[in-house]
Amino acid sequence: MDRSPLFLIIMGAPGSGKGTQSKLLASQLSLLHISSGDLLRGAVSKDTPLSQEIKSYLDQGKLLPDTLVWKLVHEKLDEFQQDTLLRRLSFLSRSENSAILDGFPRTVTQAKLLHEFLSSYFPNYKVILLDISDEEVLNRLTSRYICPACQGIYNEQQGFSSCPKCSVELIRRSDDTLEVILDRIQTYKQETQPVLDYYTEKQKLITIDANAPTQQVFQSILDSLSASLVYQERDCCNCDCDDED
Repeated sequence: MDRSPLFLIIMGAPGSGKGTQSKLLASQLSLLHISSGDLLRGAVSKDTPLSQEIKSYLDQGKLLPDTLVWKLVHEKLDEFQQDTLLRRLSFLSRSENSAILDGFPRTVTQAKLLHEFLSSYFPNYKVILLDISDEEVLNRLTSRYICPACQGIYNEQQGFSSCPKCSVELIRRSDDTLEVILDRIQTYKQETQPVLDYYTEKQKLITIDANAPTQQVFQSILDSLSASLVYQERDCCNCDCDDED
């Protein structure tokens, strides 16, 4: 039975729970969590040719071109892939060779570049779409609080004024205003639908109802992945594996 490494991409609108679900999946399935946002913040704090190129765009208030964002992500993926090969030679389990990517791709060009890379090393990769209504996005983001220390996310209903983990006072994000949120939703739809169409064509997309509570969404993802991976492993098997009567 094929026990190739698992690689997941998670996508969804602002407030859909991408970061939360990525962390839950990373913990449950022993995945490396790769966040494009974290990579970008890390790159800006360094002094490398790639970092300088990124800073030049950011300083001018310009969007980073697809090829530049891909360089940043590819650098991390290439490092992970090399480590994966070494771990597989050590006969470690699949979970120790697996990862989840959050925040990338955002354009079809990025998706194509990523697909070309993953097809060579992680051919059975899957894309998880956290499908959420505009109303639920507005409800979540307008009541969201952030811990500036650990980046933990909380909502008004939880009643916390400080982070239960860090004891740091929670704050509101400056872009969590109604006008900005509506603009972000519209931008997301315009940018993401072509990417979703691309992954649908590639038969990579798993759609999850993200309007439900966090743990319910998490369980739905696990159930969908389990069904998908079992099907793939049976499909990849070269032996006769018909069910017994």
